Amino acid sequence: MVLLNLQTWVVFPLQMAGAAKGFETAMDAFHDAMVGVPLLRAFFILGLGLFVAVVVGRYLQKLLEKIGVDKLFAETILADIAAESGKRLSTLLSDVFRWFVYLLTFILVLTTLGIPGVEGETLLISLREYLPNVVLAVLILILGVVLIDFIAAAVRGTARVADVKNPQIVATAVKYPLYALLIIVVLGQLRVNETLLLIIAGSGFFAVALAVGLGIGLGLRDVGQSMLFGIYEIFGGAIEKGDVIEVRGYRGRIVTVGLLNTSIETEDGNRIVLPNSVLATEEIKILKNRGETRK
Repeated sequence: MVLLNLQTWVVFPLQMAGAAKGFETAMDAFHDAMVGVPLLRAFFILGLGLFVAVVVGRYLQKLLEKIGVDKLFAETILADIAAESGKRLSTLLSDVFRWFVYLLTFILVLTTLGIPGVEGETLLISLREYLPNVVLAVLILILGVVLIDFIAAAVRGTARVADVKNPQIVATAVKYPLYALLIIVVLGQLRVNETLLLIIAGSGFFAVALAVGLGIGLGLRDVGQSMLFGIYEIFGGAIEKGDVIEVRGYRGRIVTVGLLNTSIETEDGNRIVLPNSVLATEEIKILKNRGETRK
């Protein structure tokens, strides 16, 4: 019993202390080798970086798939960007992580080798200071996309309840200006130059204004044509109230000639309302009450 207690309280701790001493000596030797041989240290950093990029990147992709990132952002612009690259969003995000680790590993290797002209330490300090901005910008982007799509869906539903003719157009008109604002906020978080931000914002708003202007211009083209025809006919044109006309297969007596539309009453008593733009571009056969015909 005494021998057993002696082994437990004396011999075993001495053995553990010896093992710890040996491990510490081995680590010191490894550290000295790493410090003394930059090439060996560079290879170690390279191997560790590749391991983290490949293995951790793979598990990150599986984690993103498991929490349902692809389904969560399926209807967002992030999914569209991933689809353009031929990948799912979870795969694209894991690829971004891998390439970031590759870049960091490359900088560390160059710094370790002490290659002239490469200010690796400066790059690492800048990267360390800049990394929180990148992380925050990514979080703002993700949360912003989710919020914007929620707002667009709410607007689409409200427009549908209000019986708007095309609720998707209304939702799109709300969504993309918000996307533009989100991009400006993200770029600001990434410390993009303020002048450049103003140029980007100005260019974006100019493009939106130009698109809206063209859309309105094309949409109002027929309205303007109708108004010109209506004014011309009201002040002594080729047709007048009471004339019997035939246009586009319709035949009837003119009831009213308005600024935008002209109404005719057919022989069976139905009233047809024709846009003046149709009368301005179609051939009109005018039938007088006496049965005279002229064009």
